[in-house]
Amino acid sequence: MAGEHDKAIEYYRRAAQRAIDRYAYEEAIHHLRTALDLLEVREQTELRLTLLEELADAHNLLGQGVQAIPLYQEALSSGALWLAQTNGAPCACSARPVELTLRYLHSPTASVFEACAEPASRPG
Repeated sequence: MAGEHDKAIEYYRRAAQRAIDRYAYEEAIHHLRTALDLLEVREQTELRLTLLEELADAHNLLGQGVQAIPLYQEALSSGALWLAQTNGAPCACSARPVELTLRYLHSPTASVFEACAEPASRPG
């Protein structure tokens, strides 16, 4: 059953990418939300972070920055937790998701993972 679950998530993700390729952003959002719904909320996996980022990107492409920002923030916060759990190192971005979200929106070529991996800049 878990194998079919994973296949369904990948199917929706590929369908979303095909929709984006056709500029059908609302359809892509629907597919990505369905894929996220198939993941359990407490699963802080790389796939969950990727889906959140792709969903935010689709909203951004549709001109819905207001809907994209909380998704980027959730991805950044989840990324901080996930990185801390996977390599034992605290991640500076867990304390500053809004700052990193805004930086990410101004530099969309960076990924959420790159933003989380950057050390925090300290004033002074």
